[in-house]
Amino acid sequence: MQNEEQNFPALSPRKQLRTLAQALRGVEEILISAPADAPDEAARAAFARALFFFENMRSGAGYSASLPRWEASLGIIKRMFTDGTRAQAITAALNTLWHSLAEYAELPAGEETFLVRSRDRSVPVGQDFPCVCILDNLRSAFNCGSLIRSAEGLGAAMLYLTGISPGPDNVKVAKTAMGAQLSLRIQRHDSLIELIRDLKEREHCIYALETASGAHSLFAEELRFPACVILGNEEYGLDAGILSLADRVIEIPMFGRKNSLNVAVSGSVFLYEARKQWQNQGA
Repeated sequence: MQNEEQNFPALSPRKQLRTLAQALRGVEEILISAPADAPDEAARAAFARALFFFENMRSGAGYSASLPRWEASLGIIKRMFTDGTRAQAITAALNTLWHSLAEYAELPAGEETFLVRSRDRSVPVGQDFPCVCILDNLRSAFNCGSLIRSAEGLGAAMLYLTGISPGPDNVKVAKTAMGAQLSLRIQRHDSLIELIRDLKEREHCIYALETASGAHSLFAEELRFPACVILGNEEYGLDAGILSLADRVIEIPMFGRKNSLNVAVSGSVFLYEARKQWQNQGA
């Protein structure tokens, strides 16, 4: 380490920039691996080393204009180290700065270079609540993965897949779900109609989330539990036969030109509102 610092002034501007970027990445890795959500002495020492490199760095062609911006970012991060900012927030700031440096240092930068900054819990902090979600004929693996993540994070009791909806065995679904598929109960069902009938026999109130004529606003709906929400195809929604089987057709009010949200966003909004109402009912 000391040799690297001693040799730093003799490096070319591009190599100096790469050394700084690598030092910042080292700080990130320390923060991510630390058990506490506060920077420890190792992280502070690593950041001090990165500051040394920046303070002794020569201007290089092509990025001289960026130096004031990088200096300001490092100043903000330095204050974050001293004012009690959480390690996760510091890591996010470091990661943003690293990607700015990487462009000029000719380092590979893409989705895979964003370090994981979240620390998922080993056990849920709350109990599951009596709401299940059905994904019917969704074509997008990313939408399915996002809804799996939302359902797990909000404590849904179950998620069903019907029609062509891809499941957690799909690589893109698994990537978007980010591990949520491992702790959420997920089942594939051959018949949506039979599944609805089965849930009704188990006294679930069936909600179809659809921008259909006569749909009721989620803002004004007092949800009944146990509940089931059905989400349909991104383009075609749910067909009339399924809507007729629902106890209530619900829509999320919109106030711009677009008449609906993306299905993954819509489902997440419904699940969040359902969770809130269930807890407010004294669950």
